[in-house]
Amino acid sequence: MSALAGRVMAKATPQELCKIFQTNTSAQADKLAEAYLGTWLMVSGKIFDVIPDASKKYLNITMHLGNPYPLVLTYFDKELQQVAVLQRGHQVSILGRISGIDSTLVTLKECELV
Repeated sequence: MSALAGRVMAKATPQELCKIFQTNTSAQADKLAEAYLGTWLMVSGKIFDVIPDASKKYLNITMHLGNPYPLVLTYFDKELQQVAVLQRGHQVSILGRISGIDSTLVTLKECELV
């Protein structure tokens, strides 16, 4: 079964999502971004860093997909051992649920390596 099966995928890139906040007022952007929150996004790029959160229950991978933006922050609560050994600069593809968007950052939760 495909990792995408049964998931509503965002029909936008991280760059397009951040642009919502770069070209609209905050009130307008918040309303436009609502449609994307909770949908799934596939991102591919090079790892900038792998960071444990304070609770040690999650690992975060940060990826720069532009210069310098957008930045994608991904939260993993599974596959922790596999994620922990990834190296800076390693090319990865990640599927995650969009939980936040602003002018420079897209945040994904419930992430998995694909």
